[in-house]
Amino acid sequence: MGKSAGGNLAAVVALMARDAQDPSIRHQALLYPAIGTAGTESRRVNADAFILSNADMTKFGEYYAADSADWRYAPILAPSLAGLPPAITEVAEHDPLHDDGVLYVEALRDAGVAVELVNFPAMPHGFLNFPRFAKDGKRGIQAVIDSQGVALA
Repeated sequence: MGKSAGGNLAAVVALMARDAQDPSIRHQALLYPAIGTAGTESRRVNADAFILSNADMTKFGEYYAADSADWRYAPILAPSLAGLPPAITEVAEHDPLHDDGVLYVEALRDAGVAVELVNFPAMPHGFLNFPRFAKDGKRGIQAVIDSQGVALA
């Protein structure tokens, strides 16, 4: 499970665990994940978003210091996404990373992975960090709990 850059790390760990066949991961919760897509519509529309801007993402990419063509930087570029555990992916409409999550869900589905996409139309990036203030925060957290409850039962 991970949020934002942590969603990237969670997706990469799931891929690495699948390839190594250890540890066995039974569920992914990818919350407004940074999956490594660039030039998306959501990045254009939300370039100056309140919590996360394109300038922020550029700076974070410099800190990450990775090859943007490497699947460990951009898990959507992995040679195969087949065989990954089921996932829930939550995205926020007012987030530059919105389309990253949507595109990754589509790629997971194409690979035969069971995945649920939950879109929060009125929310910005990071809204799950503020469940008392963000109107969909509690609903987003509950969706993860419900998804994990099914996957881990």
